[in-house]
Amino acid sequence: MGILAPMTPIPTHIGRYEVKSELGRGGMATVYQAHDPSFDREVAIKMLPQQFLHDPQFRIRFEREVKTIAQMEHPSIVPVYDVGEDNGQPYFVMRNMTGGSLEERIKKGAFSVQDTARLVTRLARGLVYAHKKGIVHRDLKPGNVLFDEGGDAFISDFGLAKLMDAAPNMTGSGVIGTPAYMSPEQAQGSNVDGRSDIYALGAIIYEMLSGEHPYKANTPMGVVLKHITDPVPEIRRDHPNIPAEVDEIIKKAMNKNPDKRYATATDLSQALNQAAFGETDASKKSPSSGILSGGLTRNKKNIWIGVIVLALIFLAVAVNLLLGKPASAPAPDATFTPAASRASETALPSTATLPPPTATVAEITPTLIPSATPLPPGALDKIAFLSANDVWWMNPDGSAASPLSGDAAPKEKLAWLPDGKTLTYLRGTCVYLLDVETRLATRVNCFNAERLDGFRVSPDGKRAAISIDLQLIIVPFNAEAIGRAGNRIALSRIEGACVYNRHSVKDVRWSRDGKKLAFIYLDTTAQPVDQIQFMDVSACPPAAPASLGALPGNTFVIEGFDESGELPSFDWDGERRFVFNDFVRNEGFGNLYYFDSKTGQGGKVNPLQGKCCYRDARFSPDGKYVLFAFQDMSLGQKAVIQLYFVEFDKLIQGEAGEPLALPIGLFPDPRSAPQPALRLIP
Repeated sequence: MGILAPMTPIPTHIGRYEVKSELGRGGMATVYQAHDPSFDREVAIKMLPQQFLHDPQFRIRFEREVKTIAQMEHPSIVPVYDVGEDNGQPYFVMRNMTGGSLEERIKKGAFSVQDTARLVTRLARGLVYAHKKGIVHRDLKPGNVLFDEGGDAFISDFGLAKLMDAAPNMTGSGVIGTPAYMSPEQAQGSNVDGRSDIYALGAIIYEMLSGEHPYKANTPMGVVLKHITDPVPEIRRDHPNIPAEVDEIIKKAMNKNPDKRYATATDLSQALNQAAFGETDASKKSPSSGILSGGLTRNKKNIWIGVIVLALIFLAVAVNLLLGKPASAPAPDATFTPAASRASETALPSTATLPPPTATVAEITPTLIPSATPLPPGALDKIAFLSANDVWWMNPDGSAASPLSGDAAPKEKLAWLPDGKTLTYLRGTCVYLLDVETRLATRVNCFNAERLDGFRVSPDGKRAAISIDLQLIIVPFNAEAIGRAGNRIALSRIEGACVYNRHSVKDVRWSRDGKKLAFIYLDTTAQPVDQIQFMDVSACPPAAPASLGALPGNTFVIEGFDESGELPSFDWDGERRFVFNDFVRNEGFGNLYYFDSKTGQGGKVNPLQGKCCYRDARFSPDGKYVLFAFQDMSLGQKAVIQLYFVEFDKLIQGEAGEPLALPIGLFPDPRSAPQPALRLIP
């Protein structure tokens, strides 16, 4: 069936990349883990084996894969960094996904319907994007769903993708794929379209919920024949606890006739979310005006479907308080003092014992970009940000940039604590605190979770809003209590905890008075898109969602939603104004938008001559200024990341000023996410 390639020595280098180990070997390529010295990061390299160089069939398939994935720029698809040849062997370089595969996670136990729905929604986004480009994956399976360190899922390996309009058979074989997930039409060598991937997604859902393949046989060919001839197995026969509507969803997704399947992956994920959460059941929702629509336009015709839907069926927040108290639970009003907990925490070395700077840091030169940006008096005195996976800080004009950490481990969601001396950040599923005076990093906890998306402490330092496995839990901010809670159930049992089950929460912001929360969540009432919810959390259960005011009309276009449905970042001034960006390129850069909940005004800003792209806009603590990252998309691979700091009122008038005077080389990777955090003058 396949060609068994003899083992070959692992190369020491592929192009500029330093090979560390072999990650896997398949019929058409070998995957290596390597180090990229230019960007000081770990990558995965997929390379055509030497013995296939003179086989035109394998070469065509590999080169087609490179061209196919080079077209992909989506937050649910494994990003590709580089392509090239080494001694005549073509290769491409991808992000190194360190969170394992869905196949590995299924082996640990079946998924709940809710967790399955969340994952399928993310995968559906990527599939819809690919299908719109005329690309069919053709080998969608759990082994090709990979997770990053933070628990986000990505579709990988488009090596068997087939352009719908391309020649019907470039490999000499009409049957390409994995038997356990192969649609009947693909198994018979017929032409396929996106509905073949929907069939495979149905088989994946079956396996996630049951831990088993839908069809079993003694041979791969026997499995293939069952896909062609046998009815779809009823999952409830062996798993009666699974809802009947989920059984029907799987049967429709895996119908033998493509015309009777779901037309799009979005339709499938919608149905599954309705079964899991009742998300599309209007009778279970109460009207409210507490949502800023991330889907202000969901098509290029400026039809504001998101606002229409939201105006009719705003979600009310369902609050479940799980009672229960650990034996030594803290008082609800307990606060955290970093120095008080260090003795019992695992810490990174202080600056006295930090390892030498990474190659990336060492290459930074003191050459400055001229800046004419005036310093806002009394607004802030330090800006913390991420560069080359480490925490840095600098003065508001970009001067005195220096690192605060040296472990080069991926970090995200950087934020200041109210004391102005401590930063919080996430590393995988772990929460860390970083004392900027001692440069001591303290691990609060590493949760037993699939993902950790948000951790924000209220302005008074008394509460922490935590998004774990997309569930929002607000707990008293006590490091010892949080450190003892190994998962979301344990978090929910901390005295004074509030659990919010209604939304799949991705990121949060507190109001200035600490009584409200704004957060991004995944809305699946129509095409799955990110939305921004605003609600009062001064009590538990909370009051009715607070209103954002009148939303703008049909002129509010969010362009990136046509393909991604994702808001990579947002910020709130804590009172009425929001800034956010859509997804266009480089893992989160896009068009910049604002919205004022009091006036109902908003729209695309793009202050630098209308150019794209922006990310990580952040308000100053007083709400008067905005800091954002920019790279000029028109420069392609030559684009560099610059930071701008401008008054909000000038920003919305299309002004940006001059870039901050940053050291050259501070952001060598154009895919960097600075995620700045602005500190008030103590």
